[in-house]
Amino acid sequence: MTNILRESSFILPVVGNEGEDLECVHKVLRMHLSRYYGGYTGEQVFGGWLDDKGELFTDHSIRYTVAHLDTLFERNVMLDTAIKYGAMAGQKAIYVKLSNGNVIVAGCELESADLYELAA
Repeated sequence: MTNILRESSFILPVVGNEGEDLECVHKVLRMHLSRYYGGYTGEQVFGGWLDDKGELFTDHSIRYTVAHLDTLFERNVMLDTAIKYGAMAGQKAIYVKLSNGNVIVAGCELESADLYELAA
């Protein structure tokens, strides 16, 4: 029997908020994704946003995409993973697209349990 998989992804910057290189976080993340999901796809992306003062900030990042069963459990695992590695990278929030199509900008300082209902 073939399992039908869906994709989830999240974006992690390559440089931290204070200009620090985040390669060590990415190396650990890549090993984790490979062990848990059997692999990942990484794409270089960039994006920007305005702060409260109207100043434009731009990040160069990597979008990590994995395939998994489209279950609530697996969506919550992805959300937890994104928040954990976003926090390790010193991010205030992280962009996550779940396999059910929901897009979440998750606060890295929040408990992921607060966000579980969004993964449903």
